[in-house]
Amino acid sequence: MDGREFWVYFQSFFLGASTFLIFFAAQHRVDSGSAGLYFFGIYFPLLTVAGTVGAINIFSGAVSQEKENGIIDLLILMF
Repeated sequence: MDGREFWVYFQSFFLGASTFLIFFAAQHRVDSGSAGLYFFGIYFPLLTVAGTVGAINIFSGAVSQEKENGIIDLLILMF
């Protein structure tokens, strides 16, 4: 993955902005004394979705590259 692509910058900005917004919401939440629990209750599902999408993106790119190079058949035979 090339670090100069727009997608890489977008992902970094999205995760940073969402973390800031969740910190801000957890800090100003007054009806509960457990701001950390509120933060992780929102942040963990967000990271789960982002990690799943990122893993699918990286894995599909790796598989298609191996298929284009003709190495996928050798990888399948090894297992």
